[in-house]
Order: sequence, then structure tokens, then C-alpha cells
Amino acid sequence: MSNQERRDKLLDQLGSELRARLFDGIGSRRIKRTMDPISVAEELERRGASNEEWARALGVSAEMVREFRHILRLPEHIKSLVRDRRISIDKAYRLSKLKDKEAQQALAQFLAEQKIPAPVVREVVRLKNRNPDMPLAQCIDMALKSRPVREDKYVFVTSIEPSLRQVIEKEAQKRGKSSLELIKRVVVKSMLSEASILGFSMHDGLIVITLDRGGIEALRRKARELAAPLEELVSTLVKQSMLCEGQR
Repeated sequence: MSNQERRDKLLDQLGSELRARLFDGIGSRRIKRTMDPISVAEELERRGASNEEWARALGVSAEMVREFRHILRLPEHIKSLVRDRRISIDKAYRLSKLKDKEAQQALAQFLAEQKIPAPVVREVVRLKNRNPDMPLAQCIDMALKSRPVREDKYVFVTSIEPSLRQVIEKEAQKRGKSSLELIKRVVVKSMLSEASILGFSMHDGLIVITLDRGGIEALRRKARELAAPLEELVSTLVKQSMLCEGQR
């Protein structure tokens, strides 16, 4: 059977309605897709055709088909984020290649909450796979390299170790605040004008601070002043703040 005959047979099996929906899900511009990536991947897998056969039938690259099918290897809780379009297909594909499953889960939640470019996600996965003992926050920070997302916007990523997180949570409960509010207050009080902070979020110990140029420069100055590594600066500030308040 020729390639054209195999293509025609596959399209005939799909039926016109499903064929239109499947093409819309994989072949259209991302913003116009109505069929979620997981449903597309499940349909591709269920029919059993090869990546090349699907590529010819739908008029897309075999690489694109392979990426869709590969995301079916993700755990169900991550696939649900992809179904809800909180994680795009290209980022989901990169996630599926991350070997450390705990890091995979943490990175998935991070991507669902933060707008990080796909090339950065690819670099994070590469770094983590090559350096299994490197903390995920450090991988993200290295991938971003504190480079501007726009000319006036910088993203700084750091982490809080579990033992310190527990202390912060207890202190926050005493004050009737969230851990995030407490950490942000310490950062602002220690070195920044609140106007320099364009975004401040935390998930599972990963802290993401979006800053203007003055804010990122203030971070670096404070790190030099305290002789602290930049990636440990927030933890250092929180410890100092709690120590000072404990001595009052």
C-alpha cells in the first residue's frame, strides 16, 4: 500500500467530524485550538498509526506528532494541568523528558503559575537531568540567568529550605498572615521599595520575584553587603529578621 493510500485509509477511519477536530487540535495555531492536547494525544495513540502516517494525514511534522504522543507518559495530575491548558504542549513535552519525578511535579506546578518561555523550560530540564543533585530552584535560576523578560523586567528565582519554611509557617500563623506575605514583608523592609516588585509568588519552597531594573540591582547590592550568595539571599534576610525580632 502506498503512502497516499495509507493516508486516505486513515482519514476515512476518522470520519469527517473527528478529522476536523483532530486537525484543529494539532494543526491549527495554538490560540485557535479547541481540542485539548491530552485528548489529541489519546486519539493519536488509540488509532495506532505511526507518527509518520499521522503527519502525512494531518499535514504536520512527525516531530509534532511525537511530542503529542510523548506527553501521555506524564502522571495524571500533570496531564490535568495540560488538559486545562495551564501548561502548553511544548512545555509539557519538555516536562515528560525530566527524569526526576519529584522535580517534574514541582516544575509542573511552577509552570502552571508562571509565564516562563519554552526555551527556558528546555534548559531547566537539561540542567536537572545532567545534574541530578542540583536543586530545582538553582536549575531555574541558571536557565533564567536573571535575564530580562522585557527590557525593564527581571525574574529572580530562589528557594527556602524545608526547616526554615516550617519556622516561617508557624510565625505567619501567629501573626495571622500567609508565609508569602511574611517573606515579602521581610524582603521589602530589608532592601526594596515595594514599587520595584512587579510580582511575588511561592510554591513548594520555590520563590519567584519579578523586579524592575532598580530591584534586581538592589538584590545584588544586598547580597554583596551581606557576603551571601545571591540564591541564598532571601533565606538569609528571613533568618536575620527573625533573629532580630526574637531578641526584642
